[in-house]
Amino acid sequence: MPNQSDLLVTLFDGAQGLPDQPAVTQPSRKIRPDGVTVQLIFSNLAEGRWAVKVLQDLNGNGRVNCNLVGFPQEPCGASNNRLPKLTPPNVDEALVDIGAQGEAVTIELRQP
Repeated sequence: MPNQSDLLVTLFDGAQGLPDQPAVTQPSRKIRPDGVTVQLIFSNLAEGRWAVKVLQDLNGNGRVNCNLVGFPQEPCGASNNRLPKLTPPNVDEALVDIGAQGEAVTIELRQP
């Protein structure tokens, strides 16, 4: 993964826009990884339940590329590592509680 392509990281506070059309108000970041493990901090995030989606944007178009059936064609992942194989992501399964002190969320990318 190092220096191959950008990671697109988006937070969702509900199902709207998941998986690839977040509202402009949803926190998001683009980062070029410089190693196998990446740490990203979202400052001033409101307490609550959030789902995190990560996409490795191999072709640089800024969105999830899917095949005709709708399966992602680029590495991707979600909080709680809840990325079903045969259905779209379920936001309820990916929600994590973020308190006042923040929370560390580990996500493994799934290869297509």
